[in-house]
Amino acid sequence: PALRHPLIGANMAASLSHVAAGRLILGLGSGFPMPETEEEFASVGASFQGRVGRLDEITALWRTAWRSGEDGEPVEFQGRFWQAEHLDRLPSPAVAGGPPLWLAGSDTPKVLARAATRYDGWLPFLPDVEAYGSARRRIAELAEEAGRGAGAVTPALYATVTVNSDESAARAELEHYISHYYGRSLDQMRTIQAYAWGSAEKCAEWLGEYVRAGARHLVVRIGSLDPEPQLKEIAEVLLPAVRALGPTVGSTQS
Repeated sequence: PALRHPLIGANMAASLSHVAAGRLILGLGSGFPMPETEEEFASVGASFQGRVGRLDEITALWRTAWRSGEDGEPVEFQGRFWQAEHLDRLPSPAVAGGPPLWLAGSDTPKVLARAATRYDGWLPFLPDVEAYGSARRRIAELAEEAGRGAGAVTPALYATVTVNSDESAARAELEHYISHYYGRSLDQMRTIQAYAWGSAEKCAEWLGEYVRAGARHLVVRIGSLDPEPQLKEIAEVLLPAVRALGPTVGSTQS
């Protein structure tokens, strides 16, 4: 969000919510702390410093804009970083109040507190299932303490899989993808992100561990520069196996 003016972002999200017939969910990140991200911010003139606070303020501005002009809701916003007037001139989203906003973040205490009190979902890519389960329970506790209810925040997961019955070939393909995407090795990235490779059944069992730890929406990224050959097996084998673990588990592919 910080790479765009927040009013443009609010306009784009509201418009997209109509295109998506109200099904839009926005996963939002403040920007991963690495040199390439800082360079990306600099290239569009956005401040990398204070980006966490800026993200929270942008989402507050969005929600004010999406509710503005209805039932006496304010039409202006006064924040630390942004000020805006006449917010009722922006288009209203398809869903009253705007689309759900999910925080993409880790399991640090500050992230969990922000997710529990400010956002509608938590979208991490934690590589440790036990850490995921512990953080998910903590968010529920904090949300309840804040008066939102233990189930106010959707526990999601962003995971990367490469499906191939030949496990060595699957790992090689994932390594190729990661090195081109991040300029780093799989061994480096798997310490901070959730990855699995191998047969569809093996990947489904791995994702199932997160479901058993409380994950209720899975965003599955295919770890390949040529993902199409894997789609059929993911759709016909992997996802049904994961969904069979619980009736409320959703999934999307990226």
